Amino acid sequence: MKISIIIVVYNKHCNQIDSLKKIEKQLSFVHRVIVVDNSLPSFQSDNCSYLDKYSYVIYRAMSENVGLSKAYNLALSLLDSDEGYVLFLDDDTLIGDDFFEKTISILMSKRPVVLFPWVEDERGLLSPCLRRGIRFKRFRSRTQFLKQRPEDFSAINSGTVVKIDIQKSIRFDENLFLDYVDHLNVMRLIQSGHQIEISNIVIRQCFSDNMKDNPLQPDRFRYFIHDARSFCESINGIALSTEAFLLFRAVKLSLKNRSLAYLNIYCRSVFNDKAKTV
Repeated sequence: MKISIIIVVYNKHCNQIDSLKKIEKQLSFVHRVIVVDNSLPSFQSDNCSYLDKYSYVIYRAMSENVGLSKAYNLALSLLDSDEGYVLFLDDDTLIGDDFFEKTISILMSKRPVVLFPWVEDERGLLSPCLRRGIRFKRFRSRTQFLKQRPEDFSAINSGTVVKIDIQKSIRFDENLFLDYVDHLNVMRLIQSGHQIEISNIVIRQCFSDNMKDNPLQPDRFRYFIHDARSFCESINGIALSTEAFLLFRAVKLSLKNRSLAYLNIYCRSVFNDKAKTV
């Protein structure tokens, strides 16, 4: 058995992506790799040249940053359903040397439709996580996770393996740009009623929200506001609760970064939304 892999890149040189190096060492388990590049042209030029030497890589450079959903859907359109499984990896995910061997072993023995790994970052267990409306909280331990109902948990996409025909039928919601893309997809996969497994494999994630003084945070917050509202609408959530959550997050970020930028971004988003409805 072999699996295909989708990696979405954003403003990163592909020769610095650790998972690509691990893939090269475990090609016997890999059907092909699709890299969708949302980066600036300066990165895309270098990435195209670097990946051109790998016959198993399909590279697609986007004309702009189209977000995760559109990038994922484009990559899925390049896969055939009879290829079996697709693995999603972020460009900042760290996997072990035996990741593919262990993953294939579980797929062959248990034949799940969806396989989730344990994902850790410097703060501990990142994924799977607990879902409460549009809010997501970390589990304190794996034991706590195992006590939850399947419909109460979510996960990030990176490290997740899904049968290609199922993922192609569900597709990613292109109304979402970044932050809630993974969670809505996992929610739909769980609701589909197919067999889901949690592996004993642990991978690590360099989660950008954890970086101190991250210059991208204000832009990320703009995307977060849009995606939170869209996600709320998708799950028929309570809009007032979502706005309270976003306002609280804006205040928290403003205090943490000693800047009113986040409050200003939130207030402008409210004003703009009201202007659209007039």
